[in-house]
Amino acid sequence: MTTGSAALLTAERARDIVGVAILAASIHNTQPWRWQYADGALELHADRSRQLTVADPYGRQLVVSCGGALYHAQIGARMQGLVPEIRRFPDGEESDLLARMTVTGERPPTQQERDIFAAIGERHTDRRPFGSDSLPLAVVDEVRAAVEAQGAFLHSFDHRDDRIELAAMISRSDTQEDDSPEYQAELRRWSRTDPDAVDGVPRYAVAADEDSRQSEFAVRNFDVAKEAAEISVESQHVERPAVLLIGTDTDSRTAHLEAGAGLAATMLLLTVRKWAASPLGQVVDLISSRERLRAMIGGGYPQMLLRVGRPHVTERAKATPRRPIDDVLTLA
Repeated sequence: MTTGSAALLTAERARDIVGVAILAASIHNTQPWRWQYADGALELHADRSRQLTVADPYGRQLVVSCGGALYHAQIGARMQGLVPEIRRFPDGEESDLLARMTVTGERPPTQQERDIFAAIGERHTDRRPFGSDSLPLAVVDEVRAAVEAQGAFLHSFDHRDDRIELAAMISRSDTQEDDSPEYQAELRRWSRTDPDAVDGVPRYAVAADEDSRQSEFAVRNFDVAKEAAEISVESQHVERPAVLLIGTDTDSRTAHLEAGAGLAATMLLLTVRKWAASPLGQVVDLISSRERLRAMIGGGYPQMLLRVGRPHVTERAKATPRRPIDDVLTLA
């Protein structure tokens, strides 16, 4: 490793960077990453013990989740005035060493980077009902530029016929997963009723009685524990959120990392602009529905779908828990 990187990217700084990285969103809050630091290099590894074998049998969404953590790590490095250099899959795409970060120099963070960093502590997956505010085209264009900067693309579902077709597709996928005992068992394994849990989906992030929700698009039902959830779905109107798709030109593992970075950039920029988001992941869980969605948008590979809006209540939703840094970081 270069002397310059070792001098700039110290173990202490690496620990701070990982502290930022672990705040990234991940599928079912599995946090499927491991970090290793040695001699000025910070490595991101996939943690296969946290892979969802039913919802994500090939590990695509695991790598997408890790791509979001890598984007957070880059922002964390920039806030320390470091210029990070990322090498994806340094041992080849079959390896679970997903990326290696070194540092090439120092430069003060830009105001935009400062804004994004501030949003990391505010961002959360918001499953509450959204109000009737429409996402401005200017924000969509801003998000598109941020996604494209990470090597992915953005598709916005704006036309009525497309939204009708998409709603039917999501509903079919949602029903298929609801009817799968294996899927439901896996969801229960990641549902948390223990207030001290450090991963998974806690009760306070689960909406009550999703079946009564008035929404244009089916929202995944996390209430598998069948206990009273804290999020009410009562609303005076039918939710009609903006729907944004993050996609890539190929379906390689490198593309999955890029999609994760694009997804993280999207959620953080939306937070900066005072919008909230949560996944509509059912349609990309299943190979068949993902292929139909691919045909619908005219090519490329759908990686994640987001519903975007503003909750009709003003209080901030609680963030989901995170594992301690010492559980995910190894210092050599």
